[in-house]
Amino acid sequence: MRKNSIWLLCILAFVFFSCTNNNPVDPTPVNNPPIAPICLAPSDSALNQEKSVTLTWRQAIDPDGDSVRYDVYFGTDIGQLAIIGASISDTTYAVTKLIFNTVYYWKITAKDGNSTASSPVRRFTVKSYASPGMKLIHAGSFLDKDSNTATISYDFWMDSTEITVSEFKDVMDTAPAPSYFRESSGKYPVDYITWFQMIMYCNARSRLNGLDTVYTYTSINFSSANNLVCDWTRNGLRLPTEDEWELTARGAAQMQYPTFDGTISCANANYYGCKEPPSSVEAASFMPNPSGIYDLAGNVWEWCWNIDEDTVRQYNRTDYTGAESGSNRIMKGGGYSSTSVNAGSRIGWASSKHTYGIGFRVVRLAN
Repeated sequence: MRKNSIWLLCILAFVFFSCTNNNPVDPTPVNNPPIAPICLAPSDSALNQEKSVTLTWRQAIDPDGDSVRYDVYFGTDIGQLAIIGASISDTTYAVTKLIFNTVYYWKITAKDGNSTASSPVRRFTVKSYASPGMKLIHAGSFLDKDSNTATISYDFWMDSTEITVSEFKDVMDTAPAPSYFRESSGKYPVDYITWFQMIMYCNARSRLNGLDTVYTYTSINFSSANNLVCDWTRNGLRLPTEDEWELTARGAAQMQYPTFDGTISCANANYYGCKEPPSSVEAASFMPNPSGIYDLAGNVWEWCWNIDEDTVRQYNRTDYTGAESGSNRIMKGGGYSSTSVNAGSRIGWASSKHTYGIGFRVVRLAN
């Protein structure tokens, strides 16, 4: 009996182990996380970066061959980075409209649907704002084209060059696209913007320079502004008055042409007949006038504050800022398609319209 029991136990054990070996239970598959991505650009702690930056990183490899996607974390507080790009497949991501002189932090997280791996946090600093160079213009008087005496009783600063595409983009984040009349280089004077865009530029650049904003309004867009007022006592940037512009153009020598020697030719200005087809050239392509100001003759027309519907210019005047109402604003100096580019050249244009060949420069009080 005992012998039979032992045999029975052996048979049962054999059956049990046979069943176990023939029907194994598969273990749960193990997922391996992707390898952490490596950030490439901007380099860690990079300085003087532009206001638009493309973040770049090395592709993360997944050991299991799973598809990998990325989350982009970004911000100015290293402890509170936000996802600005989620589940993207590319290894680049463009960030725009960054702020001058600001430190930004970023990292990339790779994910395969089950697990994640993150890069170390990197940082870079956007460059400081570099205001275009300005020249001091002293108080003085001049005779206008009608032999009336115009006087400016105060010193002021004026941009030495017309505002270029790159300078406009630095302040406003965007700029008009290149055209048949202007090449893509950022050194060309900006054009194809309205008078109201120039007003917005002045206030924005004033803020970047820590200056008072000169213009106030309840609302503004590219074609109009409500309750627009200029505070002439503030030290911020603004469009020049027509008389400020012309005083700078004529100078102490009362020159007819605002060039380095008071004469006009294609050797010292860009106007009709100098370039075929007519188009603008890079700012400061010619010698400056005696006040150190470039391109007052030709290249692009320059918009001023004054309204065209104006009769006071028929008389002697001091610190005149123009008429109070009207839709057309004065432009000075002529452009690349103009036959008249002397210091008194002037036309009016609708402030709500943009066209090629019209640019600007700005001024501010010297105090």
